[in-house]
Amino acid sequence: MSHVIDRLGLNGSVWAYAVELLPLLAVTAAVYLIVSILRNKRRGVRVRPLRKLATLAFVCYCAGVAGLVLVPLNFWYSMEAWILGGVWPPSWVRILGTGAFNFVPTFVKMLAGQVTAGAWVRAMGMLNILLFVPMGLLPPLLWKRLASWRGLALGVGVSLAVELLQPLIGRDFDVDDLMANAIGTAVGLCVCLLLGRVLPGFVALFRKQPQPDSAP
Repeated sequence: MSHVIDRLGLNGSVWAYAVELLPLLAVTAAVYLIVSILRNKRRGVRVRPLRKLATLAFVCYCAGVAGLVLVPLNFWYSMEAWILGGVWPPSWVRILGTGAFNFVPTFVKMLAGQVTAGAWVRAMGMLNILLFVPMGLLPPLLWKRLASWRGLALGVGVSLAVELLQPLIGRDFDVDDLMANAIGTAVGLCVCLLLGRVLPGFVALFRKQPQPDSAP
C-alpha cells in the first residue's frame, strides 16, 4: 500500500514532514490539555486563555521539533509504510552512532570553491531558520525573563543539544543547521521584543500568572 502514501504526498518530501507529525501533535495536545486541566483544578486556579493557548502551542512545537529532528531519517514515512503496507523492516534503519560531523560552514566551503549553494541547500537553510523562530518567540512571550539574551541562549542551547544528539541516531551534526537555528531564534526574539514595545498590554496577557478560580 505504499502507493497510498505516495498519493497522499507522504513520500519523504518537505510537505510530508508536517503531515506525518500530525498524529504526534494531536496526542501531545490531548495529553497536555488533560494534565493541565487536572493540575489547575487541583490547584484551584484558572489560566488566562492567551497564556494557555501559547503554552499549548509551545508544548506542541517542542514535540514537533523532537519528532522531526530526533528520530532517524524517514522514520515516520517508514512507520506509515509498515502500518499501511506491512513493509518491515523499515527503510530508516541505520546503525546508531554512524552520523557524521560537519564543522565547516557551507559559506566557507563556497569561498574555497569546494561546493556551490544549490536550491536544496538554500531551502534547508531557510527551513532551519523558520524552524526555530517559534523557539525565539514563544518562551519570551510566556516568561518575561527570557525576553533578553537568555532567550537567545535557550534557542542556541537547544539547537546545540539537538545537533550533538543527532549522530547518535544515525543523523549528522551540521554547523550550518546550528547557525540557521540561531538566526531563527534571534528573529523570533526580535519579533517578541518589538511586540513588547508596540503592544505591551497584549504581551502582558501572555504572561499573566494563574489566578484563583473564583477570580473575575
